Amino acid sequence: AAFPTSRILPLAALPAFAASLSELEQSRYEALLDWVHTGGILVFAGGASYSLLQGPRERELLPVRVRGLMQARKLPVLPSFPGMPMPEGDWTLIDSVLERGEALAEVDGKPLIARRELGLGEIYFLALDYAAARLTSWAGNFALWDLLLARDKEAVTLDALAEEMDVEAAQ
Repeated sequence: AAFPTSRILPLAALPAFAASLSELEQSRYEALLDWVHTGGILVFAGGASYSLLQGPRERELLPVRVRGLMQARKLPVLPSFPGMPMPEGDWTLIDSVLERGEALAEVDGKPLIARRELGLGEIYFLALDYAAARLTSWAGNFALWDLLLARDKEAVTLDALAEEMDVEAAQ
């Protein structure tokens, strides 16, 4: 079972989206690994069902080791989005420890966004729930996804993202 040749895996390509990778047949899991190794981008995101990220296949892929949940009142301004602070309020995040790769943003010394390379591909970890209303309504939400999923990360600039979103870039 091969995965699409695009760099971004459509959610519908994985049966039972948001379920553990342990539910994938071995041949599909191997196809997923091959897809990432040849340039695919795989994103794992947080939420209350953090235990789904503690399975053996997830531990093999993630740049972090998931330990549980934590609370944060304020998230940092992401380095690529200096004029777009994250909404304040209580955030439930996945508590994790970086094991390989790099932390792109941290909260209290713990990864908020982490990344690792796998072959020609990349695996990202977001400690927050990508579907949380405060995140989906945040002005930088689309820009964050553009940056994470861009082939050429150096070509993604705040000005270009602001133009795409039809807003004024913060200076």
